[in-house]
Amino acid sequence: MTPAPDHVLSQYPPFAIGLTPKARFALRWPGPTNFSLAVAFGLAFFFAAYRENTLVMAGPAVGLLEHPGIWLFLVSQVVIPAVVNRSLRRFRDLPSEGDSPFTGQFLATCFTEINANVTCSLTRARTRSRSVYQILLILGFAAWTWNTFQNQQPLRFLHFDFWDSIHHPLGYWLTRFYKLYVWVLVGPAVVHAQICLVRGAKSLFAMAGREKGIVLDPYHSDGEGGLGVLVDTVINPMVPIVLASSLLTVAAFWVHGKYDITTIGGLAMTIALLLLIYFVPAISLRRAIIDEKRRQHEHVCKIQRTMYSDLLAAKVTTELLKEQTSALVSLADLSKRITAISQWPQIARIWRLAAIALGSPLLGWGFKQMQAFIPSIANLS
Repeated sequence: MTPAPDHVLSQYPPFAIGLTPKARFALRWPGPTNFSLAVAFGLAFFFAAYRENTLVMAGPAVGLLEHPGIWLFLVSQVVIPAVVNRSLRRFRDLPSEGDSPFTGQFLATCFTEINANVTCSLTRARTRSRSVYQILLILGFAAWTWNTFQNQQPLRFLHFDFWDSIHHPLGYWLTRFYKLYVWVLVGPAVVHAQICLVRGAKSLFAMAGREKGIVLDPYHSDGEGGLGVLVDTVINPMVPIVLASSLLTVAAFWVHGKYDITTIGGLAMTIALLLLIYFVPAISLRRAIIDEKRRQHEHVCKIQRTMYSDLLAAKVTTELLKEQTSALVSLADLSKRITAISQWPQIARIWRLAAIALGSPLLGWGFKQMQAFIPSIANLS
């Protein structure tokens, strides 16, 4: 079963009609449909808060316009699936990429099998893939259940009221339907698709290492031997997820005034997922990089030894001496470039993302302190 050409994620329920493979047909425009739902829910939230006078709430209570978390959910619902879908399509279209670091023979003989395995995983045609997806559904439903229970007793859990608690029925029931859609449909689909992509990349890198299918380019503009764009295909879907999780952490502290297991736990899971998604395929890629760098070094050294032996044996004329010497210097520079290719492509980007996520709790605390400090200055003046 081949993913729909317009939207790879149309293999999942939130982007298709029907919950079983036999009863499913893909939406013609799943991306715009998801965007339209986000806009519709956003307008419905505003209308409900307007009707219930909860756009801005007095005292410690938090109104819709004072709660940035829900708007982050709406934006993430649109951005994250689009980025994941783009990465899946780029992975699928690797054979047609002109600057692919893989040999044409490897792509022609091995990639079809790997891509077929990714497709089977996306469609949950195999037991393991189906089980992972079901676990993600259970986790999403558990999160929705806890949030639903928490919103029924806001004063007990958070010690203040907010616009979508049970005390405000329109806001409460709208967010129940919305979070059911996000946490039980969109979330599991996106995470499962990302897992399928990571497993596919790991298989691709491992097979490329065994079949000598990677050719590093020491002069590539990315400084990663041409592997930067390929690794970005795996990393890019995590960028909006990490940023959204970090912003949600800051927003949660801004609203709640404290960190709890929900916000810190979610952030910790995001950082763990980021590291897992990078290192699982990167370990296989590192082995292939080491083997390819060794092969290129041996090839360069072989040419250098031949040229140097010719120089020592005086087999070159005076006219060619300068050219041979210049060639040896160029080969030495090439050897340095090969050595400089990182065995962990884009690792610096991973550490930057992790640092942003880890710094978000401190940033939230700093904003809260600044908010309390500004009125103090105003009172002194």
